[in-house]
Amino acid sequence: MEKLSTSLDQNYKFFQQRLNHCEDVEFRILNPYKVKGNEIIFMYCENVIDELIVFETLFEKIIQNYPKKNEKIDQSILKDVFPTTSIFFLDDVQEIISYLFYGFCIILFPNSNKAGLVCYSQKNFRQVGEPQSEVVIRGPREGFVEVIRTNIAMIRSKLPNANLKVRLKKIGTESKTFTAVIYMENKVPLDTLQKVLTRIDKIDIESTHESGSIERRLEEHPFSLFPQIVHTERPDKLVSDVMEGRIAIIVDGSPHALILPSTFKMFLQASEDYYERYWLGAALRVVRTFAFLIALLLPSFYIGVTTFHLEMLPTELALAIATQKEGTPFSAFFEALLMEVFFELLREAGIRLPMPVGSAVSIVGGLVIGDAAIQAGIASPAMVIVVALTGIASFAIPKYSFAIPLRILRFGLMIITSFLGLFGLMIAIIAIFIHITSLSSFGVPYFELSYSSFKEMFYFVRPSHLKNKNKFTEGEFK
Repeated sequence: MEKLSTSLDQNYKFFQQRLNHCEDVEFRILNPYKVKGNEIIFMYCENVIDELIVFETLFEKIIQNYPKKNEKIDQSILKDVFPTTSIFFLDDVQEIISYLFYGFCIILFPNSNKAGLVCYSQKNFRQVGEPQSEVVIRGPREGFVEVIRTNIAMIRSKLPNANLKVRLKKIGTESKTFTAVIYMENKVPLDTLQKVLTRIDKIDIESTHESGSIERRLEEHPFSLFPQIVHTERPDKLVSDVMEGRIAIIVDGSPHALILPSTFKMFLQASEDYYERYWLGAALRVVRTFAFLIALLLPSFYIGVTTFHLEMLPTELALAIATQKEGTPFSAFFEALLMEVFFELLREAGIRLPMPVGSAVSIVGGLVIGDAAIQAGIASPAMVIVVALTGIASFAIPKYSFAIPLRILRFGLMIITSFLGLFGLMIAIIAIFIHITSLSSFGVPYFELSYSSFKEMFYFVRPSHLKNKNKFTEGEFK
């Protein structure tokens, strides 16, 4: 770890050499009386700093308070110019360079091995707006942005409490990205907090610019298809979870905050559930649970019934399906596979294309391909309905990261069912259930099988019953 020298010339030459070819870094030397050894050197990055404010406040105030010609300059001049809370001093070279590119003005003094740092950051980022991935009909319209200080300010405004703690850490050996760990000191379990802080400190990565890269390194079961950490763009959602004893992680440059520990039911909940009447929130959660089952099982169930267990259907429906399949040369499995692949291509195209074009492509493409498949005899009308219902059900799941594993598992279940029928489907469901119940998130069961958890998931306890309720007490899940 390199330290500053007491020689101003040596420090100046070092930074010039270290920041060589950094054309946006400016060096300014202030020496009003042209006295050797009585100058001050300023460093700042012009692209992330407001130069006009630097000249109007910093330079002019220092010149006004500059000592007389026969007096030596030292760091005490900064205390006369700025409040003590606005400046701080560092001697570590790497830390100083890191703050330089975060929008700090670095001030070097003669005969001092510490540099003064004053923040003049002027980054141009998008303004606070409505979250794109968590749209609600009723609720706050503000969402996180890419500036960590703005995100923390939004959280503080919603929860102005001294128990709300914010720990800043730097992740990335090269990027030194600021990461905030946020929790309520009087609610978070200490063992869970220690696990999270320890795992963050162990992250070994060169650079990180999105919370997803940290999420992968915090999960206890990285090879599982199911996500174990909820991410959100909504400050109200984060504050609600923090009040339940959970821990939030915000990464500078990312509008997605991480919430942990996370459980299965959190991926089927929406912020709007807490703003409507409790029975309506409960009904919506039941609907989403059915959507989860339909998105995962419907194509496989249709394949199993129509291929191996046709006698399970009413006679009229069985005859109607058999009539539709007369002109179809493919099996039910191949039909479902073909239509699911088409649907996934349309879904991906709708996401990647610009918004006005993407929505038109997904809607028109779905209608055209579905009708053309029926007319060409590639798929039966019943299969098109099944695939459409499956796609609509997957859209009803609030968390996009939770819908992705369902899309992958759906293909696996279709393959198993095409060979073993509903018997194979039941075996696969049991295997998935065993896998989910074996997962944990920082010591908390991922799929908690208890009456209280079931009641909260589907009955939705009245808000008055949740007052002062701490979800995770220390040692509860040991």
